[in-house]
Amino acid sequence: MFIADNHPLIRTGIRIIIESAADLIIVGECADGSAAVQHCAAICPDVLVLDLHMPGLSPDDTIAQLHTACADTKILVLSALEDDAHVCSLVQAGVSGYMLKDEVTESVIFAIRAVAHGGTWFSRAVIEQLIQPACAEHVATTTNLTPQEEYLLGLIAHGLSNAQIAAESGLAEQTVRNYTSRLYRKLGRASRSEAIVWAKDHGFGAD
Repeated sequence: MFIADNHPLIRTGIRIIIESAADLIIVGECADGSAAVQHCAAICPDVLVLDLHMPGLSPDDTIAQLHTACADTKILVLSALEDDAHVCSLVQAGVSGYMLKDEVTESVIFAIRAVAHGGTWFSRAVIEQLIQPACAEHVATTTNLTPQEEYLLGLIAHGLSNAQIAAESGLAEQTVRNYTSRLYRKLGRASRSEAIVWAKDHGFGAD
């Protein structure tokens, strides 16, 4: 994995946390968007941990050029919480995760592992933005599921109950029930078991 952040102390902190995981290897670091694109084009790391506010390229240009230069590299944004429109735009651009800097603890290891294996990882505050109707419509994917719905479906496919999903996501259980009902309707499925079958058939919840 590769770290792109223009704050040396933050890079050091991330490096120390990641180096505690035997299965994660840091292959490089840089402090601006242009360098991130150049380095990733050369080595194509599995995951890029990307700060949004660095010298050089804008975040949107950085992400666009990264997708062209190394399409297989998953992007995990690590930044402060942006406005709703910007968060939606980043997800639409194809980032695999968005983690807030004030949450950087050992959980960054789980975030990196999740996106490296084709999953997603979004901080609770980011999820709360993504589930807003305007944002959900903006970031609809080719499966017609928003990132939040894909996240929810993955938890359902792993057998988590509404109570467990509420604990995992930090949402109220009634809110989870509302979201799951809406998800079932969107999938054209009448029950949880039918949704799980659909999820398994479409690659959600795979180990």
